[in-house]
Amino acid sequence: MAQIRVSATTYERLVLLKRGMDTFDDVILRLLLLYGEAQSVPPEPKKLEKRKGG
Repeated sequence: MAQIRVSATTYERLVLLKRGMDTFDDVILRLLLLYGEAQSVPPEPKKLEKRKGG
């Protein structure tokens, strides 16, 4: 298995989120929200759609 460098706290959060959410899609959405908060910028899926067209 490939070793991925992830802090213990982050890994624990992922496990807790995975246990708390009903589907993995919900986990991804939660991670995107957390990532957006970390970057101080809300995630905008529309930008991805524009990139596909461009």
